[in-house]
Amino acid sequence: MKKIQIAGLRQVLHLSQIEILSLPGGTRALARVLDPLAESGINLEFVAFQGGPKLSPDLILGVHRNQVVATLGLLKGKTEEGRALEIRCREPAGMISLFPHGNRPAVVGDFLAAFREAEVEIWALGFSLSALSALGEESRIPRVLVALKDFFELAG
Repeated sequence: MKKIQIAGLRQVLHLSQIEILSLPGGTRALARVLDPLAESGINLEFVAFQGGPKLSPDLILGVHRNQVVATLGLLKGKTEEGRALEIRCREPAGMISLFPHGNRPAVVGDFLAAFREAEVEIWALGFSLSALSALGEESRIPRVLVALKDFFELAG
């Protein structure tokens, strides 16, 4: 199998995955939830927003563990449309980000295959034009790095 050239990989450990489930108010509520975090200097390593036009969406954040207490404190008791936010926290979490050259479907398939080969469950997945990122069990993230070497090589 020919390896796909990529621009880079990034591993981030010591994270927590914070899930805000069925966000009342949908996309209108995003700023009201995220602004206090930004104003308090909370760094979000990962952000994913999933849902549909008729579904209350879920917001998934990857936050450094040393900022979890502050993050949860800012979110706890917060209400949207008269409903308290339903929040879950999963930890310890880690993240792998892959930076491809161009937008190729094979990159996504091989990225997911590396997680499968390493037997690591993906807790949350995010895609952009510049990166693919996945959160999972922190202690297993290094296994994914090893598996990614079977599929990808750094350009240059």
